[in-house]
Amino acid sequence: MNKLNFLVPLQTITLLGAGAIPMFGQTAGSAPRAIPPYRLSVFAPPPPDAGLSAPDSIAVVGGSVFVGYGDGHAPDGSDGKSSQIVQYDMNGTLTKIFTVPGHNDGLKVNPATHELWALQNEDASTNLVIIDPGTGQQTQYSFGSFLHGGGYDDIVFRGCGVFISASNPANNPNTGPAIVSARLHGSVVEVQPVLAGQAEAIDIPSDTAVKLNLQDPDSMTLDPLGDIVL
Repeated sequence: MNKLNFLVPLQTITLLGAGAIPMFGQTAGSAPRAIPPYRLSVFAPPPPDAGLSAPDSIAVVGGSVFVGYGDGHAPDGSDGKSSQIVQYDMNGTLTKIFTVPGHNDGLKVNPATHELWALQNEDASTNLVIIDPGTGQQTQYSFGSFLHGGGYDDIVFRGCGVFISASNPANNPNTGPAIVSARLHGSVVEVQPVLAGQAEAIDIPSDTAVKLNLQDPDSMTLDPLGDIVL
């Protein structure tokens, strides 16, 4: 697995190339299968009669599992449709459905507040909806700027910081940021660049310097050391 490390203010960011831990196997035209000792089974179906499809992001908080359904809607929100985030209990039983404006993609739990952060429209005109799982209250935020010309995709919470991947850049080479830091100000998400789309990096296997051109910043997480992984 290729891996690139970055040292930037406040955190280390690791970029992962193609490859995955071999827990599941699948060939073209075949059903996925688990490789022992793992087992593969259906956790929960889409809600009946809701017409939902394309489940994507998953978040877990307390005794609930939240699944965002993309439904094949436009990733820039241009079709004016909404998406559903479905709440299940740990047995896969549906407990609630939340509707958010646009095409849901990013879905993460704020570890400090236990609120659910949902990002919509990863290609353009992104909005953020924060959901209180306890009360069901939803609060919507718009983004103050799109520094790279595209949208925003996934979220990582690290300490007191919030970091978001800047997806679908308008330019090639990508002269905008690939990761931004974010803070809420009123009803607006204000962002600042953290990692440039053309950042200098070290390719660990060859120990050589490279210049990136990140054209699809997407999913993010934290590794066991607390470093950001893009």
